[in-house]
Amino acid sequence: MLEPFAAMCPRCGRPYASPPNHLCGHCISHPPPFGRARACTTYSRSTPEAPLARALHALKYGRDISYAKPLAQIMVGRSPADRTYDTIVPVPLHVDRLRWRGFNQAALLARPLARHWRLRLEYRALRRTRTTPPQVGLGEAARRRNIADAFEIPPDWSGRGKRILLVDDVYTTGATLEECSRLLLDSGASQVRLGPRPGPMKRHESPIVRMPDRRRHWERRYADAARRPGAPSPFLQELLPSLPPGSALDIASGDGRHSLTLANAGYTVTAIDLSLAGLSSLIRTARERKLPINAVQADLESYPLPTNRFDVAVKVFYLQRDLFGPMKASLRQGGVAVVETFLIDQREIGHPRSPNFLLERGELGTIFADFEILRAEEGLFQSGREKAFLSRLAARKP
Repeated sequence: MLEPFAAMCPRCGRPYASPPNHLCGHCISHPPPFGRARACTTYSRSTPEAPLARALHALKYGRDISYAKPLAQIMVGRSPADRTYDTIVPVPLHVDRLRWRGFNQAALLARPLARHWRLRLEYRALRRTRTTPPQVGLGEAARRRNIADAFEIPPDWSGRGKRILLVDDVYTTGATLEECSRLLLDSGASQVRLGPRPGPMKRHESPIVRMPDRRRHWERRYADAARRPGAPSPFLQELLPSLPPGSALDIASGDGRHSLTLANAGYTVTAIDLSLAGLSSLIRTARERKLPINAVQADLESYPLPTNRFDVAVKVFYLQRDLFGPMKASLRQGGVAVVETFLIDQREIGHPRSPNFLLERGELGTIFADFEILRAEEGLFQSGREKAFLSRLAARKP
């Protein structure tokens, strides 16, 4: 019986032992070219006697084609519900290895998927240009060197506008599939997903979803590698000496202007944001400065904040009203919440103008009525280079 994962990385599908889902460190620091991957199951080479490991080994190295059908059935049974692709592409073998093995195991696994979903199966979308030594036993860097420039797109094939599910038999470090994904996207494909495959440590059966418009906006904003985090909120800087020491949560951290300020002040920081580009920038800066910052890529509209964990929780210029409850619950007893965002008066002088992003006067005080209010103020304040109508509050959890 193949058990579902308790949690996983939403990008590459790396399984975790317990919830919640969160972006893994590798996907934050080295974003893969594919959009999303999912595992149909995992196995470990440390247990080669396991049935799945034996079946994969027999198919791939023992040339026992009888294992292809049951493995493909596993993949069909674990296929994603939100399929939006229209083309399946198996990872190709070099002609020399194809002649030795007699078949391409990725194609054998892809064929039942194409029949089951009634999709195009394109064998010739990718071509292997040279034979490579087996990847087994190689580390990640060696695998990437081994596979570099080993594939090409045939000149008579175009991926233009196609939504592609890329299928291989095993995913370990992702070197092969990332190289293939990059080529297919360069050929004009609108999406590339890694298809369901049984394999080791990372197993992926992946639907990639189109990036939401709100995330696309922030990815573009933070995409410039030369960009540096802006100045922190003066309100937070004024409060820093009076805040309790320990751990801090930075909600909707962006590229980390407040995370860096808190870490410089001695806090161990958890930064959560939707933007992969913003968090990647934050990680680079934190590494350069040797600061203790843990970055989590997550959609705050669905991500469950940890409870009873932080001494300080900061939320600046991000208004999601149903997040105030989880923010308060994330604090330890005696922990302090720091909130600063736009006031309803702001719509008279500039953006934002939607009430969804503007606080009513007195609203923060009502939300934190069960906390000890340390400081609360509303009015026109300097915000960066301009003035803005803001509501600011610091409150201690009893």
